[in-house]
Amino acid sequence: MLGITSNPNSWIYKKLPRLKYKSFDIFPNIKITIKGRIIHFHHWFSFTILLCISIFVSGGILASWTTRGFLVGGIFQGLRFPDRNIFQKRIK
Repeated sequence: MLGITSNPNSWIYKKLPRLKYKSFDIFPNIKITIKGRIIHFHHWFSFTILLCISIFVSGGILASWTTRGFLVGGIFQGLRFPDRNIFQKRIK
């Protein structure tokens, strides 16, 4: 499911709203544009950070086992992509 929503060629991705502030793209992908380069934070990277935070949280939605299972599944799914280790691109 995440691949459908994060792939720029997907019809679902094209219909998602954009949330951007100056050179920071926040939604649907987290990207920062700096000096002719795009730094892209893949969803598996963001989910890893959230999973690490959830270990120290004792209440709320992050402490739920369902949420943690979703995060682990998203991490494994994201690591299956061939571009999983590319964090920086030059603007053409």
